[in-house]
Amino acid sequence: MTPTPATTSPKTATAKPAAASKTAAPAKLGKYLDTDTIEVLVDANPKKIGSASRARFALYGGGKGHKTTVGEFLKAGGHRIDLPWDSAPTRKFIAIRRAGSPVA
Repeated sequence: MTPTPATTSPKTATAKPAAASKTAAPAKLGKYLDTDTIEVLVDANPKKIGSASRARFALYGGGKGHKTTVGEFLKAGGHRIDLPWDSAPTRKFIAIRRAGSPVA
């Protein structure tokens, strides 16, 4: 006796919710305004020689004490994702201050 193929029921037409995009930026990256000030806190570029991140770090400008804005950094080719990374408490390569706020 040969087995009969299992019958499948037709798929129902229920709508599934759209999956979140894997390329969507995390919400915390949007917290920096183009007018916020970036201040370099290190004397020398701490990134690995020859790396893309070193080239982007150079876009902050000169050495320790140099200031630029988030907008200028991004316009020069910097990446928004570098801002929270380089200003993280474990690194402290840069400080970002809200435009108009007093310096701490």
